[in-house]
Amino acid sequence: MIMWHRKQTDARKLFDVPATKVGEFRLLFKTDGPSSELQARFDAEARLLREGRRMYERGYLRNWRESGGTYQADAVPNGEMEASATVRTRMGKIAGMACTCTPGEALRCVHICAVCFRLFYRERYCSALHRKTIVPYEASGMVNRYLGNRLGTYIRDEETAYETAIGLEHIIGVDDERQYERWLEGTHFIHSMGNCLPSVEETTDMDTDHWPDPDAPDLTADLPHGWFTLLEGMYGKCQDKEKMARLYALYIARGELPEDARYVDRLRWMLSTVKLNDGNAELLQATLRQLMAKPRVKYSYDIDGPQPNNAYECLLREYGTQEAIDDYCGIIEKSADEFTHA
Repeated sequence: MIMWHRKQTDARKLFDVPATKVGEFRLLFKTDGPSSELQARFDAEARLLREGRRMYERGYLRNWRESGGTYQADAVPNGEMEASATVRTRMGKIAGMACTCTPGEALRCVHICAVCFRLFYRERYCSALHRKTIVPYEASGMVNRYLGNRLGTYIRDEETAYETAIGLEHIIGVDDERQYERWLEGTHFIHSMGNCLPSVEETTDMDTDHWPDPDAPDLTADLPHGWFTLLEGMYGKCQDKEKMARLYALYIARGELPEDARYVDRLRWMLSTVKLNDGNAELLQATLRQLMAKPRVKYSYDIDGPQPNNAYECLLREYGTQEAIDDYCGIIEKSADEFTHA
């Protein structure tokens, strides 16, 4: 369901926490206890962080609002209201948090964790905050390790990355507008989003203890979008915002993974305006117009008919016109009716 309406419910009391940098919010989810329980506490912390990141990346935070350094969001997994979480920041540090899932006590829950992840990535990629355009480069580290471990090849500079990108564009078939449109519209007969080289995994491995840092990818699976992840790595190394925006549009339009909803934020933050003549606002609007020119549903080899696209639904909630929302919902509802009466 695209449009989800419900009266907002906010936590009644914000509990103060030790002032912690947004980039180090993991420290707020540690728990004390005897050394004999160290492994159990570590596993619980890792599990909470995985679940919080999953909640954020799948677009389960709805009704985002912010005022004076206080950020609130409703957690709506699977379309059902679960809780309302609040995080307060002061001078770039997290200073307070609360959630309605267990009111009346200071807590460290998955809903607050998800809000912290959103703040973490915004601080990392929001161009307006850094006064220069920030092109996400996390896939570059993943691709370099992959190429080094599997093929003994390293992309060491921007010029080599640019040349490699040209070759990959030709191999994948996105080196002209007609081919790109076929990928965007799902009419390409080749399924290049998955396995491409030996042992490349097709889905995102979320069961990991890895913690994102500036020099490491936030995805720990090998090439979750196959050949396109290789291309993403090259664009990141080249800091090419135009082509990265086109690639993010492709991820959103196809919605292969539930976590592809995060590319709505990546697109927005990468193109948050730095100055009036940087072209970011125009590129963002052009990308949104292209995405909303027609409903972007998913098609499966196993299921006939269009299926809901989680990433595109997230885009419609953030930017969609009523016409685009109605068109998308109409297709999904018609598909559901046909399946019911089949």
